[in-house]
Amino acid sequence: MASWNILIGINGTLPTSAKLMILIISESLEHSTGEVIAWLNYYGFKWFRVNDYHFVKNLKSELLSKKKDFEFFIDGVPINYKDIYSIWYRRIPDVTNNPYIFPSNTDNQDLCHSAYQELRPIFYFFLSILNKKKWLGDPDLSTTNKLHNLKLASELGINIPDTIITSNKAELLNFRKNHKKIIVKPLHAIVKVLFKNTPYRTYTTLISDKWLKHLPDNFFPSLFQKYINKQYEIRTFFINNNFYSMAIFSQADKQTSIDFRNYNYEKPTRRVPYKLPKKFEDKLREFMKLAYLNTGSIDIIRNEKNEYVFLEVNPVGQFGMVSKPCNYYLEQKIANFLNQ
Repeated sequence: MASWNILIGINGTLPTSAKLMILIISESLEHSTGEVIAWLNYYGFKWFRVNDYHFVKNLKSELLSKKKDFEFFIDGVPINYKDIYSIWYRRIPDVTNNPYIFPSNTDNQDLCHSAYQELRPIFYFFLSILNKKKWLGDPDLSTTNKLHNLKLASELGINIPDTIITSNKAELLNFRKNHKKIIVKPLHAIVKVLFKNTPYRTYTTLISDKWLKHLPDNFFPSLFQKYINKQYEIRTFFINNNFYSMAIFSQADKQTSIDFRNYNYEKPTRRVPYKLPKKFEDKLREFMKLAYLNTGSIDIIRNEKNEYVFLEVNPVGQFGMVSKPCNYYLEQKIANFLNQ
């Protein structure tokens, strides 16, 4: 079940190094987040966890004209914004999946949407009170615009794939004629669609003649890019102004060569620690600054000409898949960052 989660550390009889923290995640059982929590416990940092259903069940919030200190009461526990030191923002899920709001068999989309709109002000009001605290991540930038990021990267002199957004088949055919091999990818994020009892995911896909043959003259606006022959992919996690990178040899397997996320569990892809050139890291650092991001996972390709090509950044991207193979202990670094 998707959920909001907030870890809130509370001042008290703690070691002097302990400060108060908030953690917001997308799923209550997210494994990587649980490992960050383990490090918080190891260091003795006290926290309090709030799940999404707390904003629906057992919630009390007072806005009294003569009361200066604002508090949320969650499961009877008062949470005063003055006690909060730092916040780790992860994700906002679709709260209409919450069984405290609707039973699992609810199919009234208008009602679900209305409930979601009613809950958003509560959640964002809670966050707005904390806007002067220390943040890792940003709720307003959790889903950035891929097109804006590509343009920004290009303006900074970072290589990007030749890209077109079109809903016209004739324009697409001309783009393919110029680049020979092209791919289509989601403008926003991967989604799962159930069609005739078969699940489909919107992975990055190579455009084939067969696919084009069945494409109508006009279609839903889509993002197409020149296919880049690669030596390997790079996933780099950014935190505390530092990059922790991993090379992914996805081109060695037909199943993962177009999109690494189409993972081959029977034949795992080789992944190793990687160090990006300092000049390229400096450009990425400037990109993250101009994009107002202090954390995120960046996808890069090193092509056959030894050039680094920026693909996209996910501000709330997974880091465990980089941390474990490369022994970076990113979970520990996140815990330490929140207490610095």
